[in-house]
Amino acid sequence: MIAWLGPADFPEHRREPLLRRLAWEAGTDEPAALAALVAARAAQPCRVLTGSVALASPIAVLGDDDRYHLRLGTRYLCAQAW
Repeated sequence: MIAWLGPADFPEHRREPLLRRLAWEAGTDEPAALAALVAARAAQPCRVLTGSVALASPIAVLGDDDRYHLRLGTRYLCAQAW
């Protein structure tokens, strides 16, 4: 059995955006269709990144211009397009 949270398990300020996004993805706001989409998503693996990128934290590095710049691993966040 897969344990999962449904829209009713979220606080109101998170529930409304979740239901709007689910309705947009399902193409309908019918409760049965949204429940089926939530159940299908619960069977999929988590979308959270894993590995060194997810575990690394950005750090502030003092630059030649006497300003701090955010760096994640070997990349500077201010100069890279993600």
